Amino acid sequence: MILRLKNSKRKPLLLPGARPIQPLEKLWSTHKGKIEEIKSITSLSNKYWVELYQAALESTLALAQELPASEYHHHSHPGGLAEHAIDVCLRALKYRQGKLLPLGATPDEQTKQSQLWTYAVFTGALLHDIGKPFSDQVITTYDTKNKKIKQWNPLVEPITAQHATSYTIEYSQKDKEYRRHELLAPLFIRTIIPTCGISWLSSEPKILNMWLEAVNNTGDEENIIQEIIKRADRDSVAADLNGVERKTAAITRIKPLPERLSVKLRQLIEDETLSTNKFGCAGWLKDGYAWMVVKTTIDALRDTMISEGQTGIPSHNIRVIEELQGAGYLAFQEIGGKNKATFTVTISHPDWPKALANLTVLKFKSNRIWPNAANMPGEFSGEIIENKAVSTETPSPKTPPPAEATPSLPKETTPDHSEGCEKNAPNQKNDSTGASAPPPAQPEQPQDEIQAAPSPQPASPRELAAQFIDWVSEGINNRSLLINDAAAYIHCIPEGVLLVSPKIFRAFSKENWALTQKGFLRLKINAKTETGNNIFECKIEGGGTFKSLLVPEPVKNLKLNKEPHLNKLLTLKTPLIKPSSTSQGGL
Repeated sequence: MILRLKNSKRKPLLLPGARPIQPLEKLWSTHKGKIEEIKSITSLSNKYWVELYQAALESTLALAQELPASEYHHHSHPGGLAEHAIDVCLRALKYRQGKLLPLGATPDEQTKQSQLWTYAVFTGALLHDIGKPFSDQVITTYDTKNKKIKQWNPLVEPITAQHATSYTIEYSQKDKEYRRHELLAPLFIRTIIPTCGISWLSSEPKILNMWLEAVNNTGDEENIIQEIIKRADRDSVAADLNGVERKTAAITRIKPLPERLSVKLRQLIEDETLSTNKFGCAGWLKDGYAWMVVKTTIDALRDTMISEGQTGIPSHNIRVIEELQGAGYLAFQEIGGKNKATFTVTISHPDWPKALANLTVLKFKSNRIWPNAANMPGEFSGEIIENKAVSTETPSPKTPPPAEATPSLPKETTPDHSEGCEKNAPNQKNDSTGASAPPPAQPEQPQDEIQAAPSPQPASPRELAAQFIDWVSEGINNRSLLINDAAAYIHCIPEGVLLVSPKIFRAFSKENWALTQKGFLRLKINAKTETGNNIFECKIEGGGTFKSLLVPEPVKNLKLNKEPHLNKLLTLKTPLIKPSSTSQGGL
């Protein structure tokens, strides 16, 4: 019997790895549940919902299509970008519900501006990561016959331009610049936000300024819009990474980075490039973990993979560690409410001349590195003791070593404290003395626990600022405060003294830090950027940045006895202008 099939138009087969350009209706239906939740929170009439919120959501979905939010981190599955954007919006709106904005305003003013603040949070959340895929993805469009049209530029035209019906994604072979997507976000404002929405946001200059800072991620800790979005983003990322099953976008032939790192680590250990279970080596295998010295291990992984021509390898150690931790390859400990991937340990063996104390290590889960336990090298027969994590609730009585003798990297970097691993440890030199710089006694200990200030009595912001300057002055003059060190919140550069904010104020007073900071800024002794902001971005030699206040003329403004030694590893990334009020400020 012969079955006759009716003539029908068949959909053309797509190229391998290509995805069809989806109509808006299908994309909307995929996220309908969360969109309905967003609508219920806004409590707007249908007219304003359609004009302000629905229009922005439709533009976002049309732009995001089924793109992943990242190559192998959070929301790396098809459609992950749109899923993450809408999830962050929903979370941000829920967090906004619990706040009366603007803070400190009268009830009448808060009621009058309530809807506008809600819209500012919503649109800021929608834009926060929208530039992420376009910072490292090459998206190529094709027509119905799978003929290549062009590389898509989302800033210039919609993805359907020139009758495109499908697209492929490849990741750029160039080293990615971390956080570049934050620079792209403002460029999508007119693409995503309807004209009426932009006009509404512009009606209140204070809200507009705060919103623009949040979109650019350049606001300080007082920017409530940015803080709400950051919290929502952090929770959305965590929810995705902690999922039972995550789908990785099938758009590239290379394996996800964490998997490649684990394979390479296994190879380096097995061929003894990274020796284990010996005195002065790179790692030890015991109790279900591979305890690996941080810098030695990560440097070896990165250098080997780059030399092999592998792509997408982060240039900074902290990014490599984040990738491994996010994929569940590393154990972590909770310190001060944050998950830390590094551990400080003491390792000993009866046959060794001495114990290896205060080693900073990563704990790789052995079953993730060696899925087949039979292939795992033998266990270390000595003892590994984890040093007790420093509590963030009780100040440490220990006094830090003299700060000016050991310029180092700020806290955001991951220094190597591998005492005893002479084979692998670099010989770090002090910039001012030429002496070998010893590691901090407690490398993971926060500055506000190393040297706590006496709790000031309740006072005005100006009085608190005066007490703060006296505390900083005394701490630098008598070296009781750590400066120019990895754990320090004070660093010295040719332009002045950097105060890592708000951490330095929290170290001074946990109860009144916000008032202290407010009073300090009112003194107008700190420099400002070309755009008039208080916060400067500083670049660390070898990679990494951090944000801080800058105080020029520290001898005068901070009442120092002499010019402090400089941290030669730091430079200003943000352009500087000296405030005209500097000479008029002070106490």
